Amino acid sequence: MGLIGTTLRIVGQLLPILDTYSEATIGPEGGTLAIAGGHSLYFPPGALPDTLTVSAVRDPLKILVDFAPHGLVFPDSAQPQLTYSYEGGILLGLLSPLLGGLIDPSDLLVVYLNGRLVADILPTTVDEDAKVATANLSHFSTYALATD
Repeated sequence: MGLIGTTLRIVGQLLPILDTYSEATIGPEGGTLAIAGGHSLYFPPGALPDTLTVSAVRDPLKILVDFAPHGLVFPDSAQPQLTYSYEGGILLGLLSPLLGGLIDPSDLLVVYLNGRLVADILPTTVDEDAKVATANLSHFSTYALATD
């Protein structure tokens, strides 16, 4: 895709600075890591071979999360599902949220970031009624909700 290696507009969502860290102990049976702002990461059974403490550090201004332990890879048959809520989200970098800062759900993408650049665009499903975007993760790194 032509967006790889570029920067996209990250969807913003304000969050109290004290609510930026989440962790959960997840085993082979699966479980869910709740992330501040109405986001979550669901691990299906078999995603992890052993019980592990996983963590998420959420940016307080953007829907951008860094997952750890970095480099953790998941089997194709049991990839965790990341759900980002865009309710209350705004597009960053615009002069006024009232003048073009509204989010068009059909343009939302979950992206894997390498620094500030897009390293991969994940197949993303948007549920406009629930105001969420979901994507499966093949490994842990930094992921954001963005639009082109």
